[in-house]
Amino acid sequence: MSQTTAIVMVNFLSGKILTEQASRFTAEGYHTVITDNSGEYSGPGSVIAPGVNLGFGGGCNLAVTKLPESIEWVAFVNPDIAVDHGFVKKLTQFAEDFGLDCVAPTLATPQGLIEQGYHRPTVALEALHLRRLKRSLSASSAPEEVSSVRTTKKTYQKLRASGARFGSGAFLLVRRSAFDLVNGFDERFALYAEDLDFWHRLEVAGAKLGFADHLVAHHARGAGSPTPQPDRTLLRWAGIELFVSLHKGKRWQIHRYLHNQGLRAFDASSDSKIRELVTDCWSAGYDPEETASQIRAAFLQGVMAPTTLLDAP
Repeated sequence: MSQTTAIVMVNFLSGKILTEQASRFTAEGYHTVITDNSGEYSGPGSVIAPGVNLGFGGGCNLAVTKLPESIEWVAFVNPDIAVDHGFVKKLTQFAEDFGLDCVAPTLATPQGLIEQGYHRPTVALEALHLRRLKRSLSASSAPEEVSSVRTTKKTYQKLRASGARFGSGAFLLVRRSAFDLVNGFDERFALYAEDLDFWHRLEVAGAKLGFADHLVAHHARGAGSPTPQPDRTLLRWAGIELFVSLHKGKRWQIHRYLHNQGLRAFDASSDSKIRELVTDCWSAGYDPEETASQIRAAFLQGVMAPTTLLDAP
């Protein structure tokens, strides 16, 4: 089965942990392709160095074009994912047994959080995300606020439990023919929500999607990139707005209203090129597609990289 399944990974300044994971896959006989967006990976696997940061979706799409024709399944795996020996074989067998075109395993984080698929964004969920964010940014909470925090958490869990799921791009196994059917990932998504969009388009195209809840991959959540959490949050918001605008029309404007409130909650004095870029785009009234275009252009220019990399010849 390893001869018909390939592993695709995208590197951005995560060479050390990616080397460990790629070594495990190559040792099991999997054809492993790494798109090296930051140009510093020197580990095992077949390495593609585009010379620019293509983002996650662009990096995955490029890697798939380099796969042999014999490959029937593609596993997209984040560098910060760890799985046991034989995991991909079990996941592929599960997909074949149930006739699935795309399958996602359960993700477990070091904090003990279990994710059996991510939940599709709604206005209600985004509003609760914003409330939780504001509370987390507060230096302290008054005693009388404790009960409302618990109520918010309970409401949040209820909304998540009732919402539709989608497979996280941290680990997705996709039938290659299904990947080709929807032309892969939409590269307008530079980072975040490209997996949501991909899953949605597969669903609309009639592909069979599922979750292998009994198979657990360990996800370090963000350890595969040096991007600070506030910047990740802003990129996630931009991705959600783009998804909503592409598939639900003008409802993105409600999300923008919420996200603008969240933007003001961040420390404006901190130095962040991503925050400056998103702030400028939203202040100028750019719609989600134009904002995404500006973010992608910044990625290609290396804005995500540390100063040392930006200054390199």
